[in-house]
This record gives sequence, C-alpha cells and structure tokens, in this order.
Amino acid sequence: MVFFLNIRSLIESLNLNRCDMLKRIKISSDRMKSLTFFRCSELVKINVVTPNLHRLEYCGYIISFSSNISTLSEVKLEFARPIALNAQKIEFLTKLNHPKLLTWRVGSTQNVITSKELRKIQPSPLYNVKQLKLLAVFIPKRDEINKLVDALLWISPLPETLSIEWEHVIIVRYFIYGPLYHI
Repeated sequence: MVFFLNIRSLIESLNLNRCDMLKRIKISSDRMKSLTFFRCSELVKINVVTPNLHRLEYCGYIISFSSNISTLSEVKLEFARPIALNAQKIEFLTKLNHPKLLTWRVGSTQNVITSKELRKIQPSPLYNVKQLKLLAVFIPKRDEINKLVDALLWISPLPETLSIEWEHVIIVRYFIYGPLYHI
C-alpha cells in the first residue's frame, strides 16, 4: 500500500504503530512537530516534507528515507535487524540531517562498529550532532569499550556529550569542550 499524507490541519504529532500493510509513505505538513514509525514491518520508503518537525522516532528495518528537515532536535532510533554498521545504515543516518540529540538503541554494541575500509570511503554521517546517546541491551566486554567509543566518535566526531548506557546504568560519559582529541 502506498500512502500519501498531505496534512493541512492542526495535527502536530503522528504515531504510526505496526502499520504492517504500509509500504511507502510521503508525509507533507507545515505544522507537524513529532513523527513516530514503530515496527511497520513492510515499510520500505519514507519521504518526509515537514519543515517544522522537531522529533522523529524510528524503530524498524533499514529503509529508503528522505526528508527536508532542518529543524530536527531529537531522533530516537532502533533498527530491527542486529547487523554491523554498513553503507545502508550510514546512508540512513546521513539523511537525518544532523539532529541535536540522537538516542540510538542497539541489541549489541557491535551494531555500531564499522570496518576501517568503509570508514575510508564514507564520511562521518552525523558530524553536527551535539548529544549522542547509545542504549545497549547487552553489556560490552571491557576490550570492546575503546572500539565502541572510537566508532561513535567516527559516526559523530564533534559531540558535546557522548553517553553509553545499558539497562539504566551509565558506562561511559564524555563531556567534550573545545578541540576533539582521538581517544
């Protein structure tokens, strides 16, 4: 099912939850401030034309995503398939247009680590994110924390705050002011 939503009404928030017949959607609205896609399993393409959107939540498979959002303050993200950071995920992150706060929930910290080869050919997708928060379901091994911090600083090289948490316990929190140094 292809769905075009042109909202000229007073709707400021839209939540699409388990819309399993939805394959493609285009949302156009001048008033929309909050948009949520939660486990729409057949969704393959989203086009968002909402210049005043401030909050986006997405939980699902990696899909084609396009937008004209320049005012995005907050993004909450969770990909359905636990795979390492690849070109598709990097493209998705890039199209978020650098929100101020990105909260990313992952099953394993390995889901954010990318290969050095891919880093050489891809630019950092979120260079202007101010707060990057990773919520991991499983606790990383001690030797993985340095790799994880390195991967997150590649994804978003200039954060003011970088948090890594699992089950409501903070593992690492960096407050970075001034020039960023390689850790």
